[in-house]
Amino acid sequence: MYRLLSFLLAVVAMPLMSQVSNPQGSSTKPPVKVSGKVINQTTRMPLKGVAILVDRNATQVVTNEEGEFTVLIADPGFHTVGAELEAFEAVNIAEQLYTYDKSPFVTIEMEPQVQGMDAVTIKKSSLQRRVAESPVSAQQLSIREIERNPGGSRDISKIIQSLPGVISIPGFRNDVVIRGGSPSENKFYLDGVEIPIINHFQTQGSTMWV
Repeated sequence: MYRLLSFLLAVVAMPLMSQVSNPQGSSTKPPVKVSGKVINQTTRMPLKGVAILVDRNATQVVTNEEGEFTVLIADPGFHTVGAELEAFEAVNIAEQLYTYDKSPFVTIEMEPQVQGMDAVTIKKSSLQRRVAESPVSAQQLSIREIERNPGGSRDISKIIQSLPGVISIPGFRNDVVIRGGSPSENKFYLDGVEIPIINHFQTQGSTMWV
């Protein structure tokens, strides 16, 4: 009877000792590691000081000099990782599975925010003047420039042919060819009045008039 009682006491004491050694009744589990890197989407450079969020909840973790971070979470499963930084758009990565054995390395690309501005009002200034001679380029010659042009001798044709972009033509012609275009593509104005042709004739025997 004494031996039977001792055996029963030993059987009852073993579970009690197990509960004393592990009061919660469960083994200690290691945390799940979530690691990754945050970079600038435009420059591809790492971003420092980015706040990391897990399941849209802020953590105490920020990225280091290399833009890398590591967050320890208690429960494995599907989690969402996000990042926030001033002057950048907040980013939330789609849910991914994190386990004790395998956790993906997350690369977060943050886009700089576009700096907005208020409406801009544009007013026409009295100094602005639209030149209607040509939509491509225009050249204005005053009477003083005509008189002082070296070698021009007040000859409008010679003065125009000395301008940049005007192609040199034979001496028996007076038409003006600019940048390889046709002479008919040119327009001439005198005091704002259009003159279709500045010569009576554009070939030999023509006479200049202004």
